[in-house]
Formats: sequence, C-alpha cells, structure tokens
Amino acid sequence: MGLSQQWPWTRSRLSIIPTWCAHCLQRGCEIIGHGIGVRVINSTMSEQQEQAYIQQALDTLQRATGTAPVGWLGARVRRVISVHHSS
Repeated sequence: MGLSQQWPWTRSRLSIIPTWCAHCLQRGCEIIGHGIGVRVINSTMSEQQEQAYIQQALDTLQRATGTAPVGWLGARVRRVISVHHSS
C-alpha cells in the first residue's frame, strides 16, 4: 500500500529516549513533530508565537535525527501547517 508508520516526537521525549527514535528511523518509520515538552500551543499565543514554537520543535528533531519531520501532530493550531521538505 505504500504506507509507513509515523511516530510523533517531542523534544523532551527525544532527550529521554533517543535510541528509540533511532530505532524507529532504522525501521523506516516517519517522524512527526509533536512539540517541545509540557508547554503546549494555547489560545493566548499569537500566530507568530505558534509558528516559532512549531519551528523550534521541528528544527530540534531534524538536528537530532538528520531527518526532517514529515508532519505535525498537535491541537489548537490556527491553520494547516505544511512541513513537507522535498529531498
């Protein structure tokens, strides 16, 4: 079917269990950004603050794994966010 398993990762989860993230990548799973830690996007954030939060989380995952996350999993995002990176 051409489907791959996707795992949502936060920056804090990556720092606690980096070997599990590596294991997922070795198995061909795709990484999805899911946040920084306990701080979440909320209704008091401006759109610019949301974007900065999401970008910080995605940048951290890319630096740590060498692979750009293929998406974002999270609530309360004001608009659809494309994080697709062409190779």
